[in-house]
Amino acid sequence: MNEGKIVHRGGVQWTIKDGFIYHAPTMLEDVKDIVKQARSAK
Repeated sequence: MNEGKIVHRGGVQWTIKDGFIYHAPTMLEDVKDIVKQARSAK
């Protein structure tokens, strides 16, 4: 927090699952697209 406001810095850039390395921001965009497609299919 800075002067009572939340400040986001850095964050997770890479994550590992089952021995595979994933670029977190790219994975997040992929998930957003999947959710968008699922919502439009209803």
